Amino acid sequence: RMLSLINDLLDIEKIKSGTMTLEKEKVSLTELFDEVKANVSDWTAVNGIIIDCQATNLSVSGDREKISRVIFNLLSNAIKFSPPGGHIELSARAKDKFVEITVSDQGPGMPPEMVSSIFERFQQGTGAAHKGKGGSGLGLAICKEIVNLHGGKIWVTTEEGKGSQFHFTIEG
Repeated sequence: RMLSLINDLLDIEKIKSGTMTLEKEKVSLTELFDEVKANVSDWTAVNGIIIDCQATNLSVSGDREKISRVIFNLLSNAIKFSPPGGHIELSARAKDKFVEITVSDQGPGMPPEMVSSIFERFQQGTGAAHKGKGGSGLGLAICKEIVNLHGGKIWVTTEEGKGSQFHFTIEG
């Protein structure tokens, strides 16, 4: 766990200093969604959570490994905060020259005052719904830095008690 934390901090600093490079290629979102879904399948099975990957024929231009990491981090959070038997949706849609990827969950959502800071380092949810969930508070900060490195944007729409939708854009 400590090694993972150190690597996350180093990755954020590499991105901020401009020393992290992208290996851009055309990435099929269907393939990427399937890969990430398979990587979390044991965790979802234990919790009875269903991940619904919406069919898409869209591709993005980016670093496959890093985009996969963003989707994995967002799905991991969605799984962590979803109730047993919950449903998570992974979808993509064309948006101008970009593709918007969305991870929607049925978790507790967030209060409005948290939305502006959730992508900053060491920020974590507060309140009873977030208590005991663990984490370093670096996952969303890493997502933000990777998406920014690709020239995209990341944001969340949420309502307390009604889940969250994490969105990010990558060039199509």
